[in-house]
Amino acid sequence: MSETTELVEDFRELLTTLRPTPENAKRVFRALVRFGAPVAAHGVTQGLFSKSGYGYRMGVKPHLIEVLTKVDGIEISVGLATEAV
Repeated sequence: MSETTELVEDFRELLTTLRPTPENAKRVFRALVRFGAPVAAHGVTQGLFSKSGYGYRMGVKPHLIEVLTKVDGIEISVGLATEAV
């Protein structure tokens, strides 16, 4: 596999960051349940998304989704125009 192909496959991943608040935790958890994410099987609770530094990963490359409440070196509130998740 060429380096270019590997790079293209990496773009199939979805990384989502959210501000770790109780309101956002509720919204994200509800969305994951509606999406069919195996949160119960993984022991994931709504409260985990209200803690800074928590991350939830589901799927496998090239179909990987990560939801993070903190990314080193990035302040989530920078660049956000509204209080959206």
